[in-house]
Amino acid sequence: MKCVILDDEPLAVELISKYIGDTENLSLSFASTDAFAVIQFIQKNEVDIVFLDVQMPELSGIQVLKIIGDRYNVILTTAYAEYALEGYEYNITDYLLKPITYERFLKAIQKVSAANAAINHKTPVIDDGYIFIKTDSKMVKVNLNEILFVEGLKDYISIQTIKEKLITLQNLKNLEQHCPIKIL
Repeated sequence: MKCVILDDEPLAVELISKYIGDTENLSLSFASTDAFAVIQFIQKNEVDIVFLDVQMPELSGIQVLKIIGDRYNVILTTAYAEYALEGYEYNITDYLLKPITYERFLKAIQKVSAANAAINHKTPVIDDGYIFIKTDSKMVKVNLNEILFVEGLKDYISIQTIKEKLITLQNLKNLEQHCPIKIL
């Protein structure tokens, strides 16, 4: 997984960089103390995990979260525990309190792996009259008897149910192969 670090403390950047280097399947793509440089890098490159300090001089980690959105696994890194709750409002994957131990770092990476396994499971999970689909970075249960219609939107599909309209990243062919109902 490709990692990016944003922290205004060079020693924290160095420590997290070392942890990434010591961990299988992780690679450091970019690290900086400059929030604007990290935002630009994230917007132009493929990134899996963002290690993000909360209190920084130019932009706070929460402000950066608002800019980059929730398309990434974000792990907040800070010395201030009071920011944890606010971070989870922005769909962070985990929260590391400084000083960060390698054991705690590994737990955060395990959470990222578990989240990716659930989110990247694009094939609907089927079980007796309902399916689970990924929409808005979460898995949603859809009762088959509540589906009014399904519409193809290139690489996405729109599922209109009695209650709501859901959009998921998959195509009609994939849904048809894995769904117990016939799509016309």
